[in-house]
Amino acid sequence: VKGWPTDTYGVGGPTRPPAPSITGVRVDSEGLLWVFIRTAGAGWKDAWPPNAANREIRYGEVRHDILHDTRVEVLDPDAKRMITRIDLEDYIVAVLPNGRAAAYSPTEDGEPRVRILELSLLRR
Repeated sequence: VKGWPTDTYGVGGPTRPPAPSITGVRVDSEGLLWVFIRTAGAGWKDAWPPNAANREIRYGEVRHDILHDTRVEVLDPDAKRMITRIDLEDYIVAVLPNGRAAAYSPTEDGEPRVRILELSLLRR
């Protein structure tokens, strides 16, 4: 992804966005490759607790649902081309069978919540 650091890996920090990483790959019934790429969320700086730059923090203190978004790219390996790409404002934590994915987003009260999304390709 243009503009992202290429020599780092992980969640970044209060002054550095998280590096992109592939979080899942699946092949659909047509032989298309679906690649799920974790990217920095638009509000990634807000994911860090106050004074995070000046102290050691626990992994659980970081709001990963804000820190991360997900890009999904659908590739045709036979034609060697990308069919489509979409950027989701979701933190995908698992790629599931049958075109589904699990997205983590806590409730307003901070309770953990996982939503199951169904992704499909509509051809024109």
